Amino acid sequence: MKCVIGILLGILLFGGQVFAESVYILKTKAVGVDGTAANTVHELIITAVDEQEGFKVTEDKTKAKIILKSKILKLGEAYIITLYKKKKGKTVFREKMKASSLEDMDVVTARVVKAVLSETRAKGNEDVDTVTADEVDRGTRRKIAVRSRYFGFGPGRSKNLNIDRSNYFFQFGSERLLESKFALVYLGEWLEVDGPDNARFITAAIGGKYFFSKAKHAPFVHVNLGYSLISAQDDSTNLSNTFFGFSDDTANGFTVGFELGYKFFRSSNAGVGLSLIHRLSFKKTSISDVSPSFTAVAINLFH
Repeated sequence: MKCVIGILLGILLFGGQVFAESVYILKTKAVGVDGTAANTVHELIITAVDEQEGFKVTEDKTKAKIILKSKILKLGEAYIITLYKKKKGKTVFREKMKASSLEDMDVVTARVVKAVLSETRAKGNEDVDTVTADEVDRGTRRKIAVRSRYFGFGPGRSKNLNIDRSNYFFQFGSERLLESKFALVYLGEWLEVDGPDNARFITAAIGGKYFFSKAKHAPFVHVNLGYSLISAQDDSTNLSNTFFGFSDDTANGFTVGFELGYKFFRSSNAGVGLSLIHRLSFKKTSISDVSPSFTAVAINLFH
């Protein structure tokens, strides 16, 4: 039994390397550039291949399943890198991409290697780390995508506010990407429940959002801490409205929010997301002595 468990653990830990396709990388050919630039591109290709899941670099050409042949060409002030994927002596795929400068070559190389190994086109395969300077100038706007504002809306349902009924929910905020997978979020939320009785759940919060991938479309989890104005009112009373806390039951205080979602077009200046949101109050209501909460589904528009 221990032997079987050991084998399974070994497969989980090292299986990716065991079953990875071996890649041999030929020296980069330089056209119109010096040998230093060609050597730099060659090293960047090695690094990019190592970062691709399911592939590993080998120094033994005879054992390689894939051979990569590359060329760098200077065209005016720009550089064009072309990469060929060879199997059994035949070119099975080729892709090229332009870098506006040598400083942009690491990003371009990563994109081209990813495209060639997966046999897809480099155009459109960017993630939040690999938008080129040229794409920034033409509108893909990685710099703007680092910080975005958003507005969300959808149905929401309160609980433990004397009124357990579905109604409308709004969310707005600002998201700042600190690194590829983590963002700092400032947000506000408004849950409104109308009817014979009514309730409001208004929140200002700050939190962190973690993306499970660097890809331009990625799932995420978001946790935040906020302060909420929570109140419910029976319209049969003569009390004022719930916005200012004049109500039958209140629970103004700190709350915690959880959000699971999926964001599309992360590498662009405009995107859209879909999320499931739940917020729980640490404070219990003044009369019924329960912790109010709500759950909502929202469509978020980013800009």
